[in-house]
Amino acid sequence: MKKLAFLACSISLILVACDRNPPKPEASGNQGAAKDQAEPKDQAETEADRQLLQSIHRSLGNGNDAKTGFRVIVTDGNVTLKGSVKADHDKSEIESKIVNVEGVKSVSNHLEIQQH
Repeated sequence: MKKLAFLACSISLILVACDRNPPKPEASGNQGAAKDQAEPKDQAETEADRQLLQSIHRSLGNGNDAKTGFRVIVTDGNVTLKGSVKADHDKSEIESKIVNVEGVKSVSNHLEIQQH
């Protein structure tokens, strides 16, 4: 009887573990990237950081040709840039635009130049 109960519990655990759905890829709302390359999502935890992120997006502009696949992460007014851009001058230009946004405390630029 104990073996049967153990077997039933084991099967239940296996079924529960197998029932988990794999995560779905998130759709990107950014339109400046190549269509075959998915862009990472920007991040902001608090309402103040979300508002700052919106200001950063406005400063970069909608037609930002330099954007290829980078993300902006805002935490307590500190901005981190991760991903890639087309050229070195794009990396510098993006950072300078963000540094001048009111409310930005610091910028950590981890952008890489996209290899051709």
